[in-house]
Amino acid sequence: MRLIMWFLATVVALPVAAQNEPRRPRLPADLDTNDAQAYVDWAYQDNVSWKDAAAAYYWAVRLKPDDPSLLHLRYLGLWYRQAPAWRREYAAGAKFVTKTREAREIDSLLGELLIRHPYPRLLRPCYLAEGLERQRDRALVGLIHWENGCYPQAVAAFGEALEKDGSQLPLRVYRARGYYFQRSYARAVTELNLLLDSLRARDQEHLAHWYDSKEMFEYMVGMAEWAAGRLQPAREAFGRALTEDLSFYMAHARLGAIARWAGDRDQAIAEYELAAGLQPGDAALRHQYGEALLDADRFADAEIQLREASRLEPHWAQPYFDLGRALMGLEQPADALAAFESFLARCPRRLNVQADRARQLVKTVQERRATGR
Repeated sequence: MRLIMWFLATVVALPVAAQNEPRRPRLPADLDTNDAQAYVDWAYQDNVSWKDAAAAYYWAVRLKPDDPSLLHLRYLGLWYRQAPAWRREYAAGAKFVTKTREAREIDSLLGELLIRHPYPRLLRPCYLAEGLERQRDRALVGLIHWENGCYPQAVAAFGEALEKDGSQLPLRVYRARGYYFQRSYARAVTELNLLLDSLRARDQEHLAHWYDSKEMFEYMVGMAEWAAGRLQPAREAFGRALTEDLSFYMAHARLGAIARWAGDRDQAIAEYELAAGLQPGDAALRHQYGEALLDADRFADAEIQLREASRLEPHWAQPYFDLGRALMGLEQPADALAAFESFLARCPRRLNVQADRARQLVKTVQERRATGR
């Protein structure tokens, strides 16, 4: 079934801003229309339809495209605005549904979500369903627990199912995610390695479509190792993902982030350059690349990347702030002033500390211009 393996989608992700743009919801006057969280909070209200919620989540992503949790909400908003019958046909793989524009958009968002963070999760309380102990199909029990947000119980049920039939490889991905949610990162890695070993032991001709590439599973290993603070194993896993698919741009971006964290500026810049070359339309990636260039005081190169980030996603505040920093480094006060003012016009109210910093930089630029320095 399509839904059982949604986490394994290998579709080409489209930039979110390029998708059909819904009307921007009109929020109550007391809410901050520059704040992605304001749209999320508004969408959570009981009187908001799934159609309007999907629009709100869309604009939340536009305001903060570097937050995978918002993209997850955007995906769910699109999914649940579809009729139950449509979702059932989609889950069954009916072509008259899966070939529709709505299905392509959902698939595209799913692909982008998994690339940005392969462990998507909504925080919610566990609801334990009754009578499941009598259900013989332990995989089904695990799926019910999973849908109810009961991840420890789901992991245990999937384990029971695998003891009976170890060929149910998708359950290992569920278990890996369940362990990740419980911060049992080593167990998550173990499950993924068991899955990868099984895939490599099977003849290629017998692999199902969703087994065709293993880069996503290596990427998941890398993310779990990174979450555990094991940077070298994380690097190795991201490297293996690239061995599987040299075009897997986010593996380069993750290697760049690790290098940046470790203080290796040259390596960070090199990895981000490769990632941006493979996925030039990603505003969040361009911004990360620009930040790495700023770390190295390469202001002219940073300006290029940050301008592109703001062009790709003009509603997002953060690139304008960093663009202003780059332009100050280039001693271009008029342009720096315009960038900081653009940031302040888009900055959420809750980022008051950064907004104060921007106002101080505006004051500094104005003073420099007044004195001719």
